[in-house]
Amino acid sequence: MYRTAKMVPPAPLMRRAALGMALVAVATTLSGCKMSSAERTSALPLGYEERHPITVGYQPVGIIVYADPYAGGLSREDETEVAALARQYRNTGQGAIYLQAPSGSGIESAVHASAAQIRQVLGREGVDPSVLAVHTYRTDGGRGPVPMKIVFYRYSAEAGPCGEWPKNVSRNPRNVEYHNLGCASQRNLAAMVEDPRDLLGPRGEGPRDAMRRATVQDKYRKGEDTGTSYSDDGASVSEVGN
Repeated sequence: MYRTAKMVPPAPLMRRAALGMALVAVATTLSGCKMSSAERTSALPLGYEERHPITVGYQPVGIIVYADPYAGGLSREDETEVAALARQYRNTGQGAIYLQAPSGSGIESAVHASAAQIRQVLGREGVDPSVLAVHTYRTDGGRGPVPMKIVFYRYSAEAGPCGEWPKNVSRNPRNVEYHNLGCASQRNLAAMVEDPRDLLGPRGEGPRDAMRRATVQDKYRKGEDTGTSYSDDGASVSEVGN
């Protein structure tokens, strides 16, 4: 009679076999959760900032004024428009302010007077007059006022467009954000931001308050409290509201 002996592998071989089976089990489990390359490329970005980014670029801002040969410069209405444009440039403008002025017989004196008047208005509104760059275009002249265009460029923020629905939102087995989500918020933010340059990066530090610094240092030398104290003259809240 032959005895059937059970073949038992040595301990190192058993450990290697168990490790191999464990790795196969882990790979099988992960393969069920792995996303195919087609699904990765067709998936929408998870963040609404990626689907609807806010782009910051340059936008022209301009007005048209008239050089009047008989008035010797700009009219009062045109001067008011130039002042308003100068305030816009002071707050959001970039680079030079371009003046497109006509060049022809009989109007040079009026154009020169208008350009000098524009520089005066810029200086009065806190804009360096040297930013005005004059470019001429040829005209046949005439007896009446001739148009001049003043243009500068400022940063502009835009986002969108909204209202795009590339997929059916009722079928969303992966529970991802639909394409149009967040578009309106991005457009509103782009429209409401005062200075689009703030979307590109933080602003630099402003000038120090020299007077306040001197006051604090003087109090510190005297051993006094350097904080700012506010007083309502002993009035209660009900008395202040009446």
